[in-house]
Amino acid sequence: MLYEYAGVVYPPRSKMCAARREHYVELLRQGLNFTQAAKVVGVSKRTGKVWRNGRTRSSGRNEKASVA
Repeated sequence: MLYEYAGVVYPPRSKMCAARREHYVELLRQGLNFTQAAKVVGVSKRTGKVWRNGRTRSSGRNEKASVA
C-alpha cells in the first residue's frame, strides 16, 4: 500500500508519518503555534502536543519528544 503526503508518495506508512513530523517541526520553527501547525499537517492538536512534549506510557516508561 502506498501513502501520500504533500504530493509525495511513501511506500511504508512510517516514512510518511516521519515526513509529517518533520513538517510539523519546521512549522513550529517558523513561528506557528502547535495548534496551527497540527492543523496544517493534518493531525489532531493532541498528536501535535505528543510530538512536542513526548509521552508517558501506562507502564511508566517515558518516550522522548519528536521535537528537539
